[in-house]
Amino acid sequence: MARVRKTATKPVKATRKRHTEEFKREALGLAEKVGVSEAAKELGVHSSQLYGWRSKAELVKTRGQVDQEQAKELARLKHQLAEKDDELTILKNLRRSPPCPVNEKLWGLLPWSCRRERPSAFWWTTP
Repeated sequence: MARVRKTATKPVKATRKRHTEEFKREALGLAEKVGVSEAAKELGVHSSQLYGWRSKAELVKTRGQVDQEQAKELARLKHQLAEKDDELTILKNLRRSPPCPVNEKLWGLLPWSCRRERPSAFWWTTP
């Protein structure tokens, strides 16, 4: 007798159903109104899917808030940096400016910013 070989049939894998973002948003809205298990029964999805969608939606929401806070902080720091650059430019320009015109009789009355070199005629007096 000929031996009949039985071939194992592979079970057909169910393809995953991909839901649109709009469907997910509406499903989450329904889950908030009637509860997750009821919404899952009505929509024909597992409740774990709804929980996963909800956690991802919350994560995206918190990331958006963090991004906004970081953008505000970045703008503040850029503004502060621009102010400091302006101050530095002013200080550099003051240092490069020619010395103040000095009348030797008025040397002691000059502000310290103008006192760069003491006139040689009055080296023994103190400012």
